Amino acid sequence: MEDSPYRFCNPKYLMLVVMLVEAVKVAISLSINSYEERDFASYFEQSQIILGGQMDYTQVSSRNGALVYPAVSTYINMLLYRFVGDEGTYYRPTQVINGLAYLV
Repeated sequence: MEDSPYRFCNPKYLMLVVMLVEAVKVAISLSINSYEERDFASYFEQSQIILGGQMDYTQVSSRNGALVYPAVSTYINMLLYRFVGDEGTYYRPTQVINGLAYLV
């Protein structure tokens, strides 16, 4: 079986290849895409609105439009905004944390 051309179809190998490809995609995306900064600015705008006291989900929006993510995702972004992103002035750590969370 070790000499079989199908030995790489083993789920362990496939999972490793998929994870490596996804890790490369995340690294490339973090290094060259500026659109993500726009997305994170929107997430942080929405976080500011929630931290300002607006608890009506339908009233939370940003320059990119209405809030469309689940509440859990919004609260995670709010925590990142508050504790990692220096209250919206620095996006890179939050982008890296989101990239790592995606890989996990």
